[in-house]
Amino acid sequence: REHLYYRLNVVNIKLPPIRERKEDIPFLIQFFVEKFNKKYTMKAKGVSQRALNLLMDYGWSGNVRELENTIESALVIHSPEVLDIQHLPQEIKDYKEEQEAIPFKIGTPLEEVEREMLLRTLRATKGNKLKAAKLLGINVRTIHRKIEEIQENPLSKRKSTKNDK
Repeated sequence: REHLYYRLNVVNIKLPPIRERKEDIPFLIQFFVEKFNKKYTMKAKGVSQRALNLLMDYGWSGNVRELENTIESALVIHSPEVLDIQHLPQEIKDYKEEQEAIPFKIGTPLEEVEREMLLRTLRATKGNKLKAAKLLGINVRTIHRKIEEIQENPLSKRKSTKNDK
């Protein structure tokens, strides 16, 4: 298997993820709209500015493939002339609100902040612990350990023991 890898890996091109190349997103969207227009004999013209803004703000943990699947799904299911916000999956619509909302007050215990950020990141990555670890800049073993800690000692249980003292 290793031999095959080196045969195929003659030219190795590293590209940053699209969340780091936001300026490419409109071009990719237009490319995918044209691609799926041909594939499904559709006549979609593109995306609305509101939908484009939302798509540009999204984190795209699945990179270009996730963007492609999102555009294809929206076009096939809804057959819009112009792709708009209502045609996008709910997780994309919810993403911006989740990113903007910082539910912590000054003085919130770090343990609670860490727990909430871990859970939000896991939701954003659809439970993919490896992706969550990369986004958080920690080892995947740390993710597993933190999840075990949360399961063993839920926040509600900790709060009640703190208040009882």
